[in-house]
Amino acid sequence: MRVSTARKIVALPKQGADYLPLEPFAASLPRPAQTQRQQPRPLAKLPTSVVLRSLAVNYAMSSPLLNSVSMAVLRRAVHPTNALFDTAKNPLLRFLLRAFAYDQFCAGMSPGMVQRRISGLKDMGYRGVILCYGKETVIKGGAASTQDKIKSLMYGPQETLMVEQWKDGLLKTLSCLGAGDFLAIKVTGAGPMALDALKAGESMPAPLQAAMDEVCALASSQGVRCWLDAEQAMLQGTIDEWAIALMRKHNKHGVAVMSNTIQAYLKAAPANVKRHVELASEEGWTLGIKLVRGAYIDTDPRHLIHDTAQDTHNCFDEIARGLISCDIPEGGQATFPTTQLFMATHNAESVRKALTLQRERVEAGQPCALLEFGQLQGMADDVSCELLEECGHNSGPNAPGVYKYLTWGTLTECLGYLYRRSLENKGMAARAGELAGAMGNELWQRVKTLKF
Repeated sequence: MRVSTARKIVALPKQGADYLPLEPFAASLPRPAQTQRQQPRPLAKLPTSVVLRSLAVNYAMSSPLLNSVSMAVLRRAVHPTNALFDTAKNPLLRFLLRAFAYDQFCAGMSPGMVQRRISGLKDMGYRGVILCYGKETVIKGGAASTQDKIKSLMYGPQETLMVEQWKDGLLKTLSCLGAGDFLAIKVTGAGPMALDALKAGESMPAPLQAAMDEVCALASSQGVRCWLDAEQAMLQGTIDEWAIALMRKHNKHGVAVMSNTIQAYLKAAPANVKRHVELASEEGWTLGIKLVRGAYIDTDPRHLIHDTAQDTHNCFDEIARGLISCDIPEGGQATFPTTQLFMATHNAESVRKALTLQRERVEAGQPCALLEFGQLQGMADDVSCELLEECGHNSGPNAPGVYKYLTWGTLTECLGYLYRRSLENKGMAARAGELAGAMGNELWQRVKTLKF
């Protein structure tokens, strides 16, 4: 689309707290002037069972001691060295992790369980879900060696079968989804063939390429969009190349069948986004970006990550501003690619800025990226429910969609994902306590009115 080189720079409010501000999220969003009646209760959308479980989990997370213990247990369970931390051999550990982690953050172990969870979320007003098959590989170590590069050319039937099994898992995940939903893809779940190619910086192996093309074609026919989830920094450069190749091939006619994930906590994120924009503009394909803050702070080299949390917030907000405003690089270019931006964030301040900017541009008739929001299952339900209230007032074609990210699979397959959730909650005891208080207030309102 054509954009003027003279752009209006929208003044944005200053960034607030590191995570979510303590004031109610509702107060930070613009409201119609006529809503002077009783304040709505966004959390009233949640089933009582979810309120109770979230109250218990967030209360536990508000304790730094319990948070540290849960992280230590999950870290050992991901790579068990003895029966005590092996979920396949320790039924007590399996029960505890299922009750206090898996059921809170994951969608289910079978397609039937997953579809029931999805139906419940859509009944609440979510436009759709993002569903990820939980199988992945959590790796240790550094850059690829010459031996890694040689190994990647020497695979046989067993490694090819692992790619087929991974593809079957993706196709089974797709069978749970409908038009408007997203399929999240962890390419490391394809096994050694994918992992070694990623570490060695090679092109996508032929069996993996064939699997991805089949998945993209089926997703497109169902009206489902896909994205490649972020992985550890040592793999991410190659994943970026694979994602660009897939977008170049499948993103046509203004629809981003495939999107790539950008982690804003990496110092190189702005330059990486700029490269994506320039390639999409030059080559004429639709750009799909999922923007996150980052999930591998425990394993990524520290020098690659912004020095402070505030630097990460600033980077996230500036990338979002540039994509929404069609203003990357700042000051512009003759053309800007059709862009679909998915903001995966629990930060209310970032949500407020993006909503305000998007509305201003739509009302002024200025070009604007398609904007959508999502939060993780089991986290930031207050932000999600407020977004449902806010975006539900506008059902037009430019209305942002609100989604929940779900991971499914067996407990063992989802352990890596659950461990990253514990890392994400590290140091957020105050926020967890605040959310536990909100859930407690919501439960009390139901007790007073006897409405459960």
